[in-house]
Amino acid sequence: MTEAGRPYPVEELLTAVRAEILAELRSDAEGAPKVALSKGRLLSQSEGTREYLFECRTWHGSLDGVSVLARPSRSRKAWDLAEASRAPDGTVRLVTKADLGAAPANIQIRKDDSANWAALAERLETAGGQDSPVDADHAGWLVGRGTPPRPGREPGAVGGELGGLQLNPRQRNAVAQALASEVLFL
Repeated sequence: MTEAGRPYPVEELLTAVRAEILAELRSDAEGAPKVALSKGRLLSQSEGTREYLFECRTWHGSLDGVSVLARPSRSRKAWDLAEASRAPDGTVRLVTKADLGAAPANIQIRKDDSANWAALAERLETAGGQDSPVDADHAGWLVGRGTPPRPGREPGAVGGELGGLQLNPRQRNAVAQALASEVLFL
């Protein structure tokens, strides 16, 4: 176990995943669809969350229902996490923890490609805990820690279970091992 009580190599994986998230938030995302928002105004603010309303001339459908990143246009600073929704009148409601000011002139948004990394980080953070969906023993097999269970039967004992398939001895052995083990690497 590591200092945080997580099995090896969870801390190392978390460090790598967090680095990927930071890289995505700092990336210019060349080629990714971006939407320009203009003439913004702060609608409300509570508990560190701000809601803005913007005008939008051209919306990109790939942003419907997904997490987005936002930052001032022409900025090179890191992107901020946000949620965007387009109203029928073409305006865009943007909710974020970032302070964009009372009347942000021009903002750009794009799809948050770090969302999958964030989900992986959340899952890894539970590793080693009581209710963790990650089985530390099984995960350890991937990095050479521990030994997966051996097949419970001999390869030749599979014969009648293959529904008449013609398999060579190596294929028959692979099927027997797959049926008798929780994990098998071919």
